[in-house]
Amino acid sequence: MPLARLGYADFEVLVIAHTSRRPVWRPVEAHCAQLGARFRFFHVAPLAGFKAGALNYALARTAPDAEIIAVIDSDYVVDARWLRELMPGFPGMRGRGHAGRRGLPRRGTRAPSGHVLRRYRGFFTSHDHRNERNAIIQHGTMTMVRREQLASCGGWAQWCITEDAELGLRHLRAGFDAS
Repeated sequence: MPLARLGYADFEVLVIAHTSRRPVWRPVEAHCAQLGARFRFFHVAPLAGFKAGALNYALARTAPDAEIIAVIDSDYVVDARWLRELMPGFPGMRGRGHAGRRGLPRRGTRAPSGHVLRRYRGFFTSHDHRNERNAIIQHGTMTMVRREQLASCGGWAQWCITEDAELGLRHLRAGFDAS
């Protein structure tokens, strides 16, 4: 598991399986147990509120001294430098969060076509442009957000299937800086 190789000293990993009552999640649970105390696995199905329900469930079980909450979708593989390179973006209390660049392709999948890569390039160009103008919304595929600011906005909205974008809009409305 790439998260076990993160080049950062102080982090925990909570894995929430919330979409299946069938025991297909058992190997993931066993693997988390092998990785040690910083990896905690929870199976809670059914769980209301889409992905936001799982995120709020995890937030309630996160270490009380955690200041930054990072979310990585299960279909993404992170680079070992991910936390080490993004954590310096959180000095003081100015910024509200970081949306990490999405990695393509995932191991074991086909490489995306030229057309798909061009679409992603366009997305990231506009992403960078909006970021420089404090006009970017949060996206939850790989994101980091201050726990205090997440709590002050009420956590993730369980009524909304695009909980990441909705949270980003609430953060901007609350005056948090996204640049």
